[in-house]
Amino acid sequence: MRTRTFWIIAIAHATTAYLISTLLIHLPAHLTDKGLSLTTAGVVVLTLTASAGVFQIIGGWLADRLDKRFVIAGFMVVQGLAMFVLIAVESLPMALVFGIVGGAGWGGRAPAITSIRGDYFGRRSFGTILGLSMLPMNIGMIFIPLLAGVSYDLLDSYTIPFAILGGLVIAGGALMLAAGPPRPPVAAVETP
Repeated sequence: MRTRTFWIIAIAHATTAYLISTLLIHLPAHLTDKGLSLTTAGVVVLTLTASAGVFQIIGGWLADRLDKRFVIAGFMVVQGLAMFVLIAVESLPMALVFGIVGGAGWGGRAPAITSIRGDYFGRRSFGTILGLSMLPMNIGMIFIPLLAGVSYDLLDSYTIPFAILGGLVIAGGALMLAAGPPRPPVAAVETP
């Protein structure tokens, strides 16, 4: 927890969790507001989650072969850009494009952002490190979807919260590029 890298990973991961928790709650309402039926909105949610499942395998494979920071950053940018596609959705084909692209970003980033902690901090305390880094994520996952709902109630649109979340995820992806391996602690120098 004393390393800059720990906090960079925690913050970047949190931005994606805020986006996903908000989407899982508000996506059907957004799509029905855009004129799609509830059944069609369900198909888009299915497309999003199926795409995420496929891209978890692809993202994991890439993360085993490339620098995880670049894999994570790339998929986070894709995930963030998908939110701008979602804002512009007017038809089923466009909603399906969002589902495929958004799922690719979500699923592709997931195995890499989890496993990078093991690469950087080792396996010995992996569970503790993962749990502690998820604390800011879990707090935000409670409040961010509520704020998106309040924004919708005030503005009758999800445009602003979805754009903010998309921008945060893109910024989180850029931040991941700075998450280099932490330096080992400097041993205390004994004085005679």
